[in-house]
Amino acid sequence: YIMKLVHNNETRYFINGSGMGIDGQIGYLVNQSKNKRKLNYLINTVKSLITYKPKYLEAVIDGKPYTFKKAYLINANNGAYIGGGMKLTPKARIDEPLLDILIVHKGNKFLLLLIFLSVYLGLHTYVKRYVFYTKAKHIKATMFSKQVAQCDGECFLDTQEIEVSVTDKIVYFTPYKK
Repeated sequence: YIMKLVHNNETRYFINGSGMGIDGQIGYLVNQSKNKRKLNYLINTVKSLITYKPKYLEAVIDGKPYTFKKAYLINANNGAYIGGGMKLTPKARIDEPLLDILIVHKGNKFLLLLIFLSVYLGLHTYVKRYVFYTKAKHIKATMFSKQVAQCDGECFLDTQEIEVSVTDKIVYFTPYKK
């Protein structure tokens, strides 16, 4: 399925994932770097963990309101993996007409680093005190300060609100034949 992101009055379509918060900041730093190796993602993650301050987040997920006093990120994904191998939304299925919503909130920076490291194995979703995870067709999320949003790795500065929804468009992939 193809998903739709609306931010700053612009509409984008994506296949894998979108969000805002610390993951957008990390993506922005990675995109600005000359060095594009996988280690660069980890280095920029650590840089962002040091500098990023959690934000107040309001989210309406399939009509139900949620608030998070100290949110680090909100992601609405269609695929399981981001950032070259991080299993951010391990239950996501690209052929399912639902978004996997992940919000990392509360906790200190050391705990956040442990959660980020556990993402490679998809184990972070078991830390329910700090990781909110659900499936939905629509989400509108607002952080009340300017953030970096991202959509399949493309970053957008000065975003405070994203709205993500499932579309009725489907992409079929044909296996590559030599």
